[in-house]
Amino acid sequence: MKVGDLVQFRREHSSRQGFEYCAEWLGLVISEARSRDRYSIFWTTKEGNVLVGNWQRYESFKALEVINESP
Repeated sequence: MKVGDLVQFRREHSSRQGFEYCAEWLGLVISEARSRDRYSIFWTTKEGNVLVGNWQRYESFKALEVINESP
C-alpha cells in the first residue's frame, strides 16, 4: 500500500458482525508518515460521507486491499 492507491476493506473484514457498515467504503491513501507503516486514508461512504482515517498498526493493513495501484 502506498500514497495514491485506491483501497477498500476486505470482504473477510466487512462481513464480520458489526463491520458491515464499511463494506462499500472506498479509500484513497493520501499521505504517508515518516514510518512506512503509517498512512492516512481519505474514505468515502456509499452515503456520500467523507472520513479521514489514520492507519498505524500493521495488523490494520490486513483488513484492506488495494483495488487500484498508483503509478
